[in-house]
Amino acid sequence: MLVKNFVRKLGLKRRPKLLFVDICELYSNTLYRSGEIRPWAIENGKYIGLELKYNFASCYLKSKDEFNYHQSEYFQFIKKYNSDNFKSIYEGNSSWAYANADNLCNRYVAMINLFLKHISVYNALNKKNIYSLYKSIYNDIIDFEKSNQVEIRYIEDKRLTVRKESEQYNKSKALLKKTFKKRLIGHLVPTGVFVDGNIVCCNGTHRLALFRALHDMGMYANLFPIYLLRRK
Repeated sequence: MLVKNFVRKLGLKRRPKLLFVDICELYSNTLYRSGEIRPWAIENGKYIGLELKYNFASCYLKSKDEFNYHQSEYFQFIKKYNSDNFKSIYEGNSSWAYANADNLCNRYVAMINLFLKHISVYNALNKKNIYSLYKSIYNDIIDFEKSNQVEIRYIEDKRLTVRKESEQYNKSKALLKKTFKKRLIGHLVPTGVFVDGNIVCCNGTHRLALFRALHDMGMYANLFPIYLLRRK
């Protein structure tokens, strides 16, 4: 019932389908075919934020001790395009933008460390074990979300607030575990849609960029889990 309600709110025809897709192909599709679903993030035909996230993750993975996120292009991009009028290129959604470059970059570093801790789990994921393996690391995911909430700026009133998705993780762990399956779609497993016959990642692009970087370093297998949303 929870999944059905989620699907209905998204305006979808049917329940999202879990797929394991080629991460290189998904990364390329999302990089070059995102104009239809995120026109506010496109520069010269490219989803510029995805490439900057990939470079950020690659640099951190190669040299953690020497890495300074203030020197990253991603930090500079978020800081530069944190505009109040939402008329320039920015990272976020159609109704909000990331508002604090330090906050966001610290979260991304924490996310990378979380996934590195559980890389063996992500390499072992398949359709049959995805529920049990995510449950095995769910406590760490909850702790991460509670400790690394993201500041965003809404278009409606231009005010800073805590990202809504992260606020949900302020509930008790017992309650969060009861709604575990609901959180799989979008929260724990990224979502995607067809754009001109190609699957493009909707949310979870930080994870997409990170796992592409891990794949390129030989640390992650090729297939990336994603829920395919069928739009009306």
